[in-house]
Amino acid sequence: MNVYLKPTITLSAILGLIMGLMSVIPKINALPIFLHIFVGIALIIHLKKTNLVGQLSQLDGTIIGAISGFVSIITIFAFNLPVVAFFDKAFHLIISPSTHFMATNFNFLSISTVVIYLGLQSALFNAFGGFVTSGILLKKEEAKLDESDHIIIEN
Repeated sequence: MNVYLKPTITLSAILGLIMGLMSVIPKINALPIFLHIFVGIALIIHLKKTNLVGQLSQLDGTIIGAISGFVSIITIFAFNLPVVAFFDKAFHLIISPSTHFMATNFNFLSISTVVIYLGLQSALFNAFGGFVTSGILLKKEEAKLDESDHIIIEN
């Protein structure tokens, strides 16, 4: 488990920063809300392609998905809220109305509660995505092994 824990946290924080940056851009700021559902799936596929992990069980995929979903949402809001508050105070510019309302009208406890709730919700979605993705990859690996077991030698 410790083999994939550090790359999972690091890569999901990087993806969270990218999505946080995207959420500040006015025309595409709704796209990260849709994309954060797929962070766990993308992370599992990346870890398998780069051979950072060996064979993943469905439990491993679920854990990777949950961690990546939670960390990416926390990172998105850790980047997004200060930027939105800065643009509001410095330039009186509202980038995202919902984040603007949360950054300017809520206290720290309310913001923390909303962010943790959204992080847990994202962890749930990504855990399911990781479960399904690791199951598909596991079946694919088993099928590849079954094909290599049958060697036919012809004379």
